Amino acid sequence: MGKNNLAGIGEGIRDRHMYNRIHILNHRIRSVAIYLIGLSFIAGAAINYAFQYHMKDGPLHAVLLNSGILVLLGTLIMGIFYSGLRSRTVLVGIIIALSIPIITLRFADCAGVTIWAFPFLFLILMMVVTNRAIFALLSLSILTTQILMWAAQPKLTVEINGADHLGRIAFFVAGIISAYFVNKSYIERLRENHEQLRQIEKLAYRDHLTGLPNLVQFSRMLEERLANDAPRRQGAAVVLLDVDEFKLINDTLGHDKGDRLLLEASKRLVGAVQGAEMVARMGGDVFLVLLELEPERMKERYEALLQCFRTPFQIDDQEIEVTASVGVTVYPEDGVTAAQLTKNAEIAMYEAKNRGKNQIAECTPGLRSKVEVTVGMMRQLLRAQERNELELFYQPQVCCGTGAVVGLEALIRWRHPEKGMIPPGLFIPVAEQTGLILPIGEWVLRTACERNKAWQDAGLPPVRIGVNLSVRQLQNPGIVDTVKAALRDSGLEPRYLELEITESVVMKGTDTIETINRLKELGVYISIDDFGTEYSSLNYLRSLDVDRIKIAMPFVQGVEESRKDRAITKGIIVLAKTMGLGVIAEGVETRTQLDYVTEHGCDEVQGYYYYKPLPSAEMEELLRQQGLSERLVTLGRTGHSADGSARS
Repeated sequence: MGKNNLAGIGEGIRDRHMYNRIHILNHRIRSVAIYLIGLSFIAGAAINYAFQYHMKDGPLHAVLLNSGILVLLGTLIMGIFYSGLRSRTVLVGIIIALSIPIITLRFADCAGVTIWAFPFLFLILMMVVTNRAIFALLSLSILTTQILMWAAQPKLTVEINGADHLGRIAFFVAGIISAYFVNKSYIERLRENHEQLRQIEKLAYRDHLTGLPNLVQFSRMLEERLANDAPRRQGAAVVLLDVDEFKLINDTLGHDKGDRLLLEASKRLVGAVQGAEMVARMGGDVFLVLLELEPERMKERYEALLQCFRTPFQIDDQEIEVTASVGVTVYPEDGVTAAQLTKNAEIAMYEAKNRGKNQIAECTPGLRSKVEVTVGMMRQLLRAQERNELELFYQPQVCCGTGAVVGLEALIRWRHPEKGMIPPGLFIPVAEQTGLILPIGEWVLRTACERNKAWQDAGLPPVRIGVNLSVRQLQNPGIVDTVKAALRDSGLEPRYLELEITESVVMKGTDTIETINRLKELGVYISIDDFGTEYSSLNYLRSLDVDRIKIAMPFVQGVEESRKDRAITKGIIVLAKTMGLGVIAEGVETRTQLDYVTEHGCDEVQGYYYYKPLPSAEMEELLRQQGLSERLVTLGRTGHSADGSARS
């Protein structure tokens, strides 16, 4: 029943709008034509009075009667057409059909031979009449009037014989036939326009895959419901459902099966709604549902909708299990317009995903406030890039054997003019969500390459510089070209750039692995950051051409107290060495942590035990001091060799 009602509501709204648009031109043409005919009758009454009474001294009662007939007919025509009656077009057609013989016969004596041409006025109207019955009625009236004129044979000042009357009738027959074909062409064109607009409406307001209303149509239908205030009487909710990890389904099973899954999901949702409730496809793997029922039953219905996705989908001979994240907004607490309700439902849906997916989240005031803070930070972050408020700090990576700085990690910082230094943990997630991570990430990459090359050109010791790549950056089709351009424009050799990719990003699938391997072909270093946090990444590690593994900070900092963390840290080092990979321990803050990872073969460490992240000027000074020390050591060794030779 829900499906039928939904289809009926959608078709009704669409047909009503379509009817208005298709007939608006026809209505305007008819309105102008009928208005002119009515006005002509009234104008004719005035002309008749002036000409027949004042110029020809006709009898006043006869002149007034004829003029009155014209005024009456003109007033009736205009009044009925603009009255709003459903049958007004038919009534006007009848009046005009009756007026043709009345006017022709009444004015035959005074108008003379020219009165026979009077009906030609209505041939113009017949061309734009879409009602064939009215067309036939006017044609019959015109021809009958000519026959009556022939039969009456009024005494006129010129001689009119049978041939004249036959010629007039033939003339009108030809005019009617011409009007018929013009009218037919006009109606066919209207029908073509009607069909074209139906197709346009279908594309504009219907989802091509499922046949459901799209977001535009859903919003229009919802606005009409809200305007009627029906939801206020019984309660209404907008439910937004997003299929979890749908991209993975498309990537692994193919888009064809993904589309068939969405089609089946749409059928399940339509079957789950009741009465006048609505289902729409917002786009991609997102569906919208409008529920209308008592508030106490809402949660039960939310679960029923979510259950549509929990039952496996059978596509061909394959059973596919999916889940969905659901966001809910309630009218009027969470919004009073379709746009507000839909936007807040999407906010709630993302909250459901953050909770672990396959969840239902309602849009609470706290959640909306959180989003408002995010939006505010996004706007400030956009301005921050324009105002050069972003800067890079550099944390040294130290060789466990020599204690020398052998690499750096570039870390972004935001120096806000009012709030001071904003930690990346607050604004990087916002940049990820909003897409600002792409321009910001490119700025970090270019700045790091340029700074490292400038240090080398200044004679400082060459070191690798590490730059983090986010999942959004790796999914960007142009990421390889971006890295290539940064190296080319800065002049930095690829071997001095290290791209750090978190283990969770590696888990995104084959497309990501292919991108990482293409980046490696540029000659840069590739390291897996936060290694050990994803239990199944070993399977992907076999497919990756990487250089180093960075042990996640929690394991490194846990070696002092946790036997499990010691075992995991040791295991990662052994695994890396077995695979011929370098190892760096992150977050080293104590001597005990340093000794443990060094004892088990770790190559480098990074953390506050040696250095905190340093601004560019301090990092440059550190490299300068290290370069000076290395030169002194080299000179010292050279001096020993020279002294020994002299003594011998």
